[in-house]
Amino acid sequence: MARQIIILERTAPQFGFFSISAAFWLPVPVGQEAPRPGFTSAVRGPGDEPDATELAALQSGTVLERVTTWTLPSSYSLAAARTFLEVAWAAALANLSPPGQFYGQKWDGTGWVT
Repeated sequence: MARQIIILERTAPQFGFFSISAAFWLPVPVGQEAPRPGFTSAVRGPGDEPDATELAALQSGTVLERVTTWTLPSSYSLAAARTFLEVAWAAALANLSPPGQFYGQKWDGTGWVT
């Protein structure tokens, strides 16, 4: 998957700050996927929406979309905001808790089995 960070919105600065929203597309480890048939991405707009391959990855659960909004100082340039998002993406990946991480765990009345 080529895209990993997609900036969705940037608000106008107010009181020395602006907000920026981004979608992170995070790869999910094999065996921890949680399919999401019919999933609709927050990434929209002419030419920005997921292509067929990206949408299939999002719906199959091999890629997880996380949308977050941050408040940054209005002094941040586009380059500084991009660097911030790269660091935030890496942290999100390092702390990824895939939806399917615990799927298949069962209690049989005497203990947990997988």
